[in-house]
Amino acid sequence: MSPMQDSSSPCLEFASPTHVEALFEVDAPRVVQFTTATTFLFNVAYGGSALPKESGPPVGMAITHFDVHEEDLRVPRSHRGCRVRKFNHLERIALLKRAEYHVQEIAAFCMDAIDVRKSRANTLKELAAEKKELRKRKRMAAATDAIDAAPSPTKIQKRVDWSAADEDGATHLHAC
Repeated sequence: MSPMQDSSSPCLEFASPTHVEALFEVDAPRVVQFTTATTFLFNVAYGGSALPKESGPPVGMAITHFDVHEEDLRVPRSHRGCRVRKFNHLERIALLKRAEYHVQEIAAFCMDAIDVRKSRANTLKELAAEKKELRKRKRMAAATDAIDAAPSPTKIQKRVDWSAADEDGATHLHAC
């Protein structure tokens, strides 16, 4: 057995004796395993930040949960219901009605949601305009820098020859 191989520590990295890291131990790979899952159940409530993209009031969770379930993950299950459910406009209104929100409150939620959507759309338009303006300024600055960096144009002397005549005797202006 070589001096670098020690039977008491099987996780040594074996390398050349001149290798700098030859004697450093390599950690064994670690495995994480979850054994239980805890599920908290919440009632439906108005969720101001859960704004749907198209239409309808935002629906979220109540502040506190009403039930807790623990599940042993070591026991295999044939089917786990792990799908995200998206509700349309009318389903959201029905959920809020079942959560005992008054119709006028739900209408106010819808109006607030419309205002937020408009505000977000306007913000996106403003950002796009700012980006466009910034690109325009950068192009202008680059063009100005290119003009400033270019050598100054030398004056080109042009000599005009008035005496040149063609075959039929007409005199023409010639720039040389």
